[in-house]
Amino acid sequence: MKINLISISGEVISFNISFPYIHNRYKVKKLIKKGYSFAGEEDVTIGLKLKLY
Repeated sequence: MKINLISISGEVISFNISFPYIHNRYKVKKLIKKGYSFAGEEDVTIGLKLKLY
């Protein structure tokens, strides 16, 4: 499962957040706190399901 984040400047970062890559979930949470946001509608639904927001 992949999730895309976008910065204010337009930089897109993609993370694999499947089971073996669970540490990426913590990276996503940190980046959201820094000001990144979800890039698309699918990313928002995944983020809500996994409580990343």
